[in-house]
Amino acid sequence: MIRNLKGAEVLYLFKDLEEEELKNAMDVEKNEQQKAKDASVALNLIHAGLDETAIRYLKSISDVSKCWKLLKQRYQISESSRHAAMMTEIHQEMKWKEGDRMLPKWLEIRNMVGQFTEFEKIIEDSDTTCIFSRFAATLWTYHLPPPLAAKLNHHLMTSNAKWTDIMSRIDSEIPSIPRAQLRSQQKVNENQVPNQPRTEQTQQRHKIKCHFCEKIGHRESECRGKKAWEQRRVAANMSQLDKDKSSEE
Repeated sequence: MIRNLKGAEVLYLFKDLEEEELKNAMDVEKNEQQKAKDASVALNLIHAGLDETAIRYLKSISDVSKCWKLLKQRYQISESSRHAAMMTEIHQEMKWKEGDRMLPKWLEIRNMVGQFTEFEKIIEDSDTTCIFSRFAATLWTYHLPPPLAAKLNHHLMTSNAKWTDIMSRIDSEIPSIPRAQLRSQQKVNENQVPNQPRTEQTQQRHKIKCHFCEKIGHRESECRGKKAWEQRRVAANMSQLDKDKSSEE
């Protein structure tokens, strides 16, 4: 729209607004009659790119600067709603259903994410070095069955290849995965690192040493808390025994 206003040489009418291109518009000396004519041209150009609802919304606005501000405000609100709806659709597409394949779903996810201006590069057949595609692939792991999430995470950490090749490779391995495992969605335990293999977590657990009891497998805070609880429980039991003895006497 700014390009059209610039082409019609009416950009100077918007000079007091915050957009960089409008701020840098050249000052033009014209009389009031010429400015009014240019304002009419500017309003027609603005209305030309709008739907009927937006035109009705701006119909009574004759000041070009005010018209621009209202349009921008309306656009930002609708854009925010549109982005929220698009994210919901992307999350739905990422969910795995029986009979799905990685490559077709990846192409669909890639195209949907690419609708955001900032992520347009993802539509290209990029590889694992593209940060935008890595973001989308990482988000997808949270919606995949555990075996597929693990495979995709492995490629995220180790592979340097095109995503289409990676997805095709995973597809070729799907027949070897039990169907029951492909029906369950990825679940992340709050006490576990997302998508980290359990064996790796167990190994890390074995490396932890308690400096309170000098044993391996738990932290000092856990041990002290447990010890304090046991001491309180013993004290409570002893107190109860003393009461029982007193009542017998």
